[in-house]
Amino acid sequence: MPKLYIGRFTNSQVLYADNSDFGQEVIVKIIDVTDASDEEIEIELADDPVTIRVVDNNEDKFTPIRSKACELRLHTSPNINIMTFGGGGDNQYKVQIRMDSSDLDVFEGWLSISDLRQDFQPDPNVLVLTATDGLGFLKDLPLTDYYGNQFRGVHRLADYISGCLRKTGLDKSFIAEMNVKESTQATNYLGHMYNTIYLDAKTFMSSVD
Repeated sequence: MPKLYIGRFTNSQVLYADNSDFGQEVIVKIIDVTDASDEEIEIELADDPVTIRVVDNNEDKFTPIRSKACELRLHTSPNINIMTFGGGGDNQYKVQIRMDSSDLDVFEGWLSISDLRQDFQPDPNVLVLTATDGLGFLKDLPLTDYYGNQFRGVHRLADYISGCLRKTGLDKSFIAEMNVKESTQATNYLGHMYNTIYLDAKTFMSSVD
């Protein structure tokens, strides 16, 4: 198991129509995927511990990419400070935010080492970490399949999408919801246009080469 930094806080967000307090525990994990020491370290979260935001705030509903970023605030100590995470690469620390009653992540992404922030003050201080889901970096990368090979011939729309998402480094299933399908197709995901429509890879060529 990789090295794990873990913290918890109680979510007081109102989720029900009767305005009752949800009061659910939120689990914050920072996983060092390069360290197999199986060590688990508790982190003390600061005020406003987790903020998740959309990076592209363009209100056009046809904007193709909606990337998310997550800002974490935690207290420093002699053992945890900006140098703890400052020596790694952008794909070393995976961040996961999850409700304790669910097996689904509210957010999953990679810590951005260039966006670490900490005031030059004595401990305990506030260390600000920023993680991104990587979607915003995909448009400048070459289109390859799930295994990194160049697409050739015809493929399903779902295959092109999975090839793109693979480059985020996050192994996740994707859910596509759309109310358009052929009337003769199945009503489950097998009848979805992403599963039934094929395009030639030449559609996405930037040049004849």
